[in-house]
Amino acid sequence: MFDRFQAIELITPIETTGALNQKVQTGVTKTTVYAEISSITRQEFLAAGTLGLKPSFSATIYSFEYNGEPIVKVGSSYYSVYRTFNRIKDDKIELYLEQKEGTKYEPSTSSSTP
Repeated sequence: MFDRFQAIELITPIETTGALNQKVQTGVTKTTVYAEISSITRQEFLAAGTLGLKPSFSATIYSFEYNGEPIVKVGSSYYSVYRTFNRIKDDKIELYLEQKEGTKYEPSTSSSTP
């Protein structure tokens, strides 16, 4: 499916307030980093499933590279970050990703979205 180590893009939508006081996406910022790709454990899959999430896999990067970006591009696919886990011992962070339908820059919000 994936190479174990590969380049991924961390994506943050840039939003401004429109004339009617609504949020309008005006662009995105992208940062390319190298990550270790891992499959989701059975326990993680079941726990996320109870919340209505459909986890795909996790990507591990150095903590200083992650600034809360809600979207990750791996290969040609876009994923939402639904959970993170800081690994103190080696100063890395695990990003747990799910693929959702919608626009490619739309992050996951909650289990209440279709």
